[in-house]
Amino acid sequence: MLVLILFLIPTIVQGRIEVDIIVKSNGTDVTVNASYTGSDHKLVTDEDLKLFNVTMAELNRGMRVELGKVPDAIFIRNPTPYGDLFSKFKWEQMKRKLTVVKTKIIDIVNQDIVLDTHEHINNTTNIVTAKRSMFKVMDNSLCSTWSKTGLPGDNAHTTFILNFEDGKAEIVKQWRNESTMNFKIPVGITEKSLITIAPEQTAVTKLIVSRTIILIELIYKAELSGSLIGNYAELYGKYHYWAPAVKNILKAAKNNFYSPSTAMALVVLILGASLSASLFVFHVAVVPLIFKYSKGFRRNLVFANFVQWPPNTDFEEPTSAGIEGARNLSIEYQSKVDKCNVKIGIWHILPKTAYERLKGNFESTTDREELNKILDDELTKSKNPVVLYCHGNSNSRAATHRIQLYKFFQKMEFHTIAFDYRGYGDSTNLRPTEAGVVEDSLVVYEWLLSTLGGTAISSHLLGNLRELSVTLLDRSTPLPLPRGLILEAPFNNLADEVAKHPLSKLVTWLPYYEWTFVDPFRSNDEQTFKSDEYLVKVRSLPILILHAKDDLYRSVLQSRGKDDAMIKLHAYEKKEDLGHKWICHAADLPDVVGGLLVAGASVTASIFVVQVAVLPLLFKYSKSIQRKMVFSNCINYPRNLDYENPSSCNVVGGRHFNIAFQSVVDSCPIKLGAWHIVPCSMFREVFVIRDYLSVDARLHQELKRTQNTVVLYCHGNSNHRASPHRLQMYKVFQELNFHVITFDYRGYGDSTHVRPTERGVVEDALAMYAWLIESTNEKNRPVIIIWGHSLGTAVAANMAANLPELCRCQGRALLPSPDAVVLEAPFNNLPDEIESHPFSKFVSWLPYYKDTFVKPFTASPEYAFTTDQYLCSVPNLPVLILHSKGDKVVPFNLAVKLHTKVAESRKKLGAPLVLRAFDKGLGLGHNNLCDAPELKSFVTDFVTQVKGWNELKKSKSFRLKQSLLHL
Repeated sequence: MLVLILFLIPTIVQGRIEVDIIVKSNGTDVTVNASYTGSDHKLVTDEDLKLFNVTMAELNRGMRVELGKVPDAIFIRNPTPYGDLFSKFKWEQMKRKLTVVKTKIIDIVNQDIVLDTHEHINNTTNIVTAKRSMFKVMDNSLCSTWSKTGLPGDNAHTTFILNFEDGKAEIVKQWRNESTMNFKIPVGITEKSLITIAPEQTAVTKLIVSRTIILIELIYKAELSGSLIGNYAELYGKYHYWAPAVKNILKAAKNNFYSPSTAMALVVLILGASLSASLFVFHVAVVPLIFKYSKGFRRNLVFANFVQWPPNTDFEEPTSAGIEGARNLSIEYQSKVDKCNVKIGIWHILPKTAYERLKGNFESTTDREELNKILDDELTKSKNPVVLYCHGNSNSRAATHRIQLYKFFQKMEFHTIAFDYRGYGDSTNLRPTEAGVVEDSLVVYEWLLSTLGGTAISSHLLGNLRELSVTLLDRSTPLPLPRGLILEAPFNNLADEVAKHPLSKLVTWLPYYEWTFVDPFRSNDEQTFKSDEYLVKVRSLPILILHAKDDLYRSVLQSRGKDDAMIKLHAYEKKEDLGHKWICHAADLPDVVGGLLVAGASVTASIFVVQVAVLPLLFKYSKSIQRKMVFSNCINYPRNLDYENPSSCNVVGGRHFNIAFQSVVDSCPIKLGAWHIVPCSMFREVFVIRDYLSVDARLHQELKRTQNTVVLYCHGNSNHRASPHRLQMYKVFQELNFHVITFDYRGYGDSTHVRPTERGVVEDALAMYAWLIESTNEKNRPVIIIWGHSLGTAVAANMAANLPELCRCQGRALLPSPDAVVLEAPFNNLPDEIESHPFSKFVSWLPYYKDTFVKPFTASPEYAFTTDQYLCSVPNLPVLILHSKGDKVVPFNLAVKLHTKVAESRKKLGAPLVLRAFDKGLGLGHNNLCDAPELKSFVTDFVTQVKGWNELKKSKSFRLKQSLLHL
């Protein structure tokens, strides 16, 4: 028995992975046990940073989010330009940690191998005795590697156990750090034995080894630990050097994954939907009426509690939202406003020093009840200030910018009480009103006071605190005022905020603007939010206003006398780029706040103004804009992929290769990045080791002799061949037992960065098709299908229809036509697609719409994409059209138009033309036909039709009828 084991396993310097493998003599029953022992840390190298996708930009972003400011330099290990800082300040250097999670047997293959054969021939008439001995030495290797995803390449990871009739030999090897370890295995017997041979007989002796190949995957967890140092040239706080934990930096960078400009677009997309009916044009008749008469719409506009980001937050575990040292609480009470039971979700976040002192209680097996007792005691006895934080509209207490503010409070050594009003987060799902959220704030404030036995800070509605606490809480005496109030980005009253909001500029020209948009907020008692009137009533309350040069400041300031508490306005300059939500990153905020605490975020929205006069001019005269509109190759997601390793892109059974040629269209050399993805039935062939062939050579050899259907996939615009929905379609092809050749046009993915045109991308498709024809068996060629998606349908149709002319222009020998074309979500021609595109609805009302947005695409030679005309010229080419009735990008009616026109061009003996539609209720849209339950059966039936058509074309009767039709 010869056992060959292949591992996907990490190389470890100071630790080891122990693997126990038990194989029965029949080679079919196998069990594997793995454990991770020894020291499990290794200092991080630059290669490790690449492996963990840690870039300097990500570290800078994480530092900004975690510390509030990007450092001048970041050091990840010793030595630094300033000496051994890690040892000096007793900071732990960054290390990687690898932990085995489980093992998995992927495949088992049994083989018999004949190592040597001896023949002893007796040509005499007597019985003879011969001596025999057989012995071989096999060269083998043992090596170790690890990667983020996928399976190992040609390197074998081996250990052997040999069984012979005369005994058993074992080879025991430990995993070591060396990449490869060579050794020899003796097989057979060296001592000669006798054998008797009868006259005219031949005795054959064979040395046979039974080999079992076991493919085993070790699944492990890889993580970074330790700290990195941020160096500030000028003192930041009290220090030049800060050393946060790398896991906190990466988590902070992840929580703040979008740039300020992207964040602005996201907020506009979500909140702007409640303010307007479109991105470009307001429905000037409908929107004013909704504002005037729909209380529900105004309520959603003010509170925006339907916006929940991040989604699916686990409020029970605040650490999952990115804040440590926090616990989750809830308060239940009977609401007098809504006359029902209300539950309020609360987080209590400890000061930094308190958390460090009590950190063991969070990490140990302390149950939740015991932890709450410990933290209640800490809150009661603490001398640190306490913040009661009242958040603004939309999202919940777990919103990203609020998490950053809690971290600021922690660094300031404050206790923080953050909660969600009714209708937000995990609080009771009731429609919020001003009275309701104030009642929630009062209940939490009363609970806090009862816990502290003193005072704290409360919300922006403190002007009515005494009256409301008596009325809503059934108290005999009013609640005491807090020690101070800080207003972050406030407004004076809701009606003025609506009137002054940037989006109001889009409708202020309406003659009935005040009557429809502003007056409803002045007369509605559900939401007035008159902060200026409320604060005038509490002259003894110190107030700090941050970033708010508005009427609220002047109104409250005029109400204060010499003996009243101070009120201060602190504004930040626009160049500091703090926006509406990021004052927590201001460098001087700790000094400004002083003894006061920050609470309350105001109701706001975002600015999104579209220049309807500029866009038409850009579309009409800018070829660059037109090209980006059609090809969208500037959109490249996911980014930073290793195309040369398809397994890292979640492709199983694929190989990478390139096609290089001289472009006639662009007069320059072109290199196309491509993948060959094999059918599921070939997975074993991919992973079994054969010393004489590499994986690439084996797969190319298989393509040369295969009879499986081969798909040449032409993707649509934007992104690249590794886009998630395209990866899902490749898996469908694999399950259908198809070979897949997928590639990126010029300007996409890892192909040559040349601006794409229709002629250019069709030239690329032709180059890939020529390579495919050369790589398959000429005499017994399999079915070859050109499969196009979206824009790729026009590319596929153009190439297939104009193949002879394209070959002539390229100086190529005439290539055989493909067996069929499959069009996934096609359009009939580009002008019709532009007019039908959803975004066209925002500008189609312009009197010069067609002249500026449509006509440039009909007149340009760079992009015609007339799929209907292309297919009408090839009646003998089988075509399958796949389209979803719920496709909003390319409407279904364009596929119907395409089918109708092509059908008219086909004579009685025309090739199969099939349109398959998928119901709108399946939710497949434009990119997800791969999820259609009937897709595989539709494709299988079509391939059967294609094979039947190919047989029909070979018959004499068919050729005769074709000849008669052409007379």
